[in-house]
Amino acid sequence: MILERRNQMNFKKLAGSVDNPPEGIRVAEMQELAHLYQLYQAGANEIGTKLENLDSEFQVNYDHNPIHHMEER
Repeated sequence: MILERRNQMNFKKLAGSVDNPPEGIRVAEMQELAHLYQLYQAGANEIGTKLENLDSEFQVNYDHNPIHHMEER
């Protein structure tokens, strides 16, 4: 199995490298947005895994694949 890793923002490293953020940039809001994005991404991965397992179960038990194609956006 190959895991695809996406580059995620690391705000601890980012905060340490930026002494004075540009005017209008609120680091706390960016952190909250990144946290929400990570939660939504985790939920989408969870659903995708469940659908793959369901498709595999149907293939083994019923020789039928109810899911022909899955795409993520």
